[in-house]
Amino acid sequence: MVLLPLLAYLLPMNTMLARPARRRSLKPPSLEEFLSYWDSKKSGRTFPSRLDLDPVDIPNMLPFVFLVDVLGQGHDFRYRLVGTDIVRNTKKDFTGYLLSEIREIGSQGKLIEMYQRTVADKAPVTERLPFKTRGGVKKFYDVAVTPLSRNGEVVDMLFGYALHGENVARSGVDI
Repeated sequence: MVLLPLLAYLLPMNTMLARPARRRSLKPPSLEEFLSYWDSKKSGRTFPSRLDLDPVDIPNMLPFVFLVDVLGQGHDFRYRLVGTDIVRNTKKDFTGYLLSEIREIGSQGKLIEMYQRTVADKAPVTERLPFKTRGGVKKFYDVAVTPLSRNGEVVDMLFGYALHGENVARSGVDI
């Protein structure tokens, strides 16, 4: 084939021929994979800090993650970041909201318990929680909540992962 060497000669050195686009995995990473990522960032400490987390490491997890600021030693919590899949399933972006302000998710009491337990125990917590769709259908979602700390002692942020609907059955963790 004479065409290929000719193209290589005609194209500038930094030009690459188009490659087929990579398909994103249809199956999200499991809770187990999320917990393994968190564990890998501890570097011998009890838990990692927010600065240890790099979105570049977890592109397939990003739609399912959330970051929560711990306020008043766990008396309330503010959503700093909420992944797009969570927003799609809850039909609302709770970024910036206090957990105490949110009534429409239906599992608010259980989330407060999970978050407070994560802060108190300084360890990950996983749960399967119920929620109601806007149509009133009861469904479940699997949640993992992990502690983060700037100083290595006080839990000041939570890093979480939530799988809703069809993803619950393949969450990878017995809850």
